[in-house]
Amino acid sequence: MAIPVLENIKMTDERGYLTPEWRNILQALFDMLQVNFSEEGLIMPSQTADDITTIAPITNGTMIYDSTNKLAKIVIDGALKIITTS
Repeated sequence: MAIPVLENIKMTDERGYLTPEWRNILQALFDMLQVNFSEEGLIMPSQTADDITTIAPITNGTMIYDSTNKLAKIVIDGALKIITTS
């Protein structure tokens, strides 16, 4: 999830309304939250197996859904491990 950078710019205009820059920042943040969260919680990011190989190594603790093989994976000690459920 790409969280927008907090800009050190004027937040409101003379009438107290958000500036266009801050409306854009908040809109980008809200868009990302709506894409990555559902009513039930966090939506695991999804990538193809080829893309996962390309972006590895990923930070420890990162979870990702392998859409090619339909597997949830997590990075532990620099290695992708399959998350299994019973």
